[in-house]
Amino acid sequence: MKVKIYSYVGVIGGGKTYRANLQKQLCEESGVEYTMLDFSDPIREAVAKIYGCNTPTAESKEYALWKNCNFRTCVPDDEKPIIAISGRQILLNVGDLMKQWMGVDVFAQNMKRRIIGFVNEKRCDSVSEVCVIASSLRYELEAQYLIKAACYLRDEGHSVELNIVFCNYSNVSVEEAGQISEKTVNGSEDFAYKLLCRGCEDGENIAEFISMFIKKELI
Repeated sequence: MKVKIYSYVGVIGGGKTYRANLQKQLCEESGVEYTMLDFSDPIREAVAKIYGCNTPTAESKEYALWKNCNFRTCVPDDEKPIIAISGRQILLNVGDLMKQWMGVDVFAQNMKRRIIGFVNEKRCDSVSEVCVIASSLRYELEAQYLIKAACYLRDEGHSVELNIVFCNYSNVSVEEAGQISEKTVNGSEDFAYKLLCRGCEDGENIAEFISMFIKKELI
């Protein structure tokens, strides 16, 4: 089976979501079966379970609004029974807790497992070509597991094309990206900053470069 994997890494406002949606549109127009995944899917699923609602997609307007809203809510704390918290902070707290319980690679492992599961499912359906859109790659660890998924599928006999696309549509400078990286407490912008410092350009497929980059980092 022919398998195309697309993921997008870049600075804030660089066009990751735009490119992911464009690839989705191309798949729909050409009739290629696809799935859209996000490394943060398990966090949204956990939060939706807590609230008893449907799991939102990463691209939905409602989800974006909820993340930026601030809530006053009751909590089981005698000293501070009412707190103010944003949707974004709830997501960060749940994500940090999941990493503490299940390991720092929990979301990257989940992505690899879901990619392989989707391909195997479509192989059983005798599909000749599929596309996996794994949007918003933020950490080196996530890139490692994308590469591992591609290698596993190749070993299984699939023809795999891995595309990790760098996004900097707004042409953020190295200096600006460095400032953003310093202000981001969870390190989610550090990887994009490193890649920008190494000359990666908007729209460039840097899968092979990332593979070599990570190997050098590990030595």
